[in-house]
Amino acid sequence: MPDTIVALLVRFLEQGKGKLSDRAKNKEFNVLSADEIARIEDRYREIFQSQDQALP
Repeated sequence: MPDTIVALLVRFLEQGKGKLSDRAKNKEFNVLSADEIARIEDRYREIFQSQDQALP
């Protein structure tokens, strides 16, 4: 996946608090399967929620 698409994906996940909107799933990321999207969302939450919890 090109860096620009990864950056876009992260921005959408930030906006959706770890979930991609239906519009993003159907438009920008329509090449990803539902399983791939679920795994990406899970991994995003694992990484970024643990960072949020570490902040004082």
